[in-house]
Amino acid sequence: MENSTLNEQTHAQHSWAFHFVTQHPGVLISGLYLLASAIGMLDSWWYFRQFGISVFIYSDLADFLLASFRSPTAWLIVLYTAAIGAWEYAASLRRSRAPAKRQALRWLGSRRYRQASVVLAILFVVGYIVFYAGMRAATITERRGGQEVHVSFATSPAGDRTAVLVGSTLNFVFLLDRSAGRVSVHPHENVLAIESSAPRRPGMAN
Repeated sequence: MENSTLNEQTHAQHSWAFHFVTQHPGVLISGLYLLASAIGMLDSWWYFRQFGISVFIYSDLADFLLASFRSPTAWLIVLYTAAIGAWEYAASLRRSRAPAKRQALRWLGSRRYRQASVVLAILFVVGYIVFYAGMRAATITERRGGQEVHVSFATSPAGDRTAVLVGSTLNFVFLLDRSAGRVSVHPHENVLAIESSAPRRPGMAN
């Protein structure tokens, strides 16, 4: 009797949520915007943190929205996790409606299990984003990668130099001087040009 009541309440909640979203599609769009910003914020924060940069000082909200699309694998993980989570959530609801003799099966159909699954899915996505951002930063700090560029400054032509492009926001550019082991931050208006060598392919003429 208690399980039947819980199932009816869960079904009513799902029906209300579906009706609300269909009647207010702007809520879904706003939710996707917030999700994209959250992904970009977490990715940028952990990535730039490896270089000792507090990226929030140099960023606007639009920077985090764009940053999320610079890491398409994060979106793939989010979509994959959401698909698996939705499938398991639906399976748990089916288990809750069917009589189960084993305690373990009854727990797999409980609301507590579904809540735990949602929390674990969120933790998995957060962990992956942090891991991926740290891995990208490590390829630069450990000299296994990174795009070397020649930077020309508008205010000080004599200060032109070659550095590793760590990243950028809408208003700032972050450069790593490997010889000095130092990261510098430059406003876009102070940067005249950023040049990089095109990768050479076999058979290309010199």
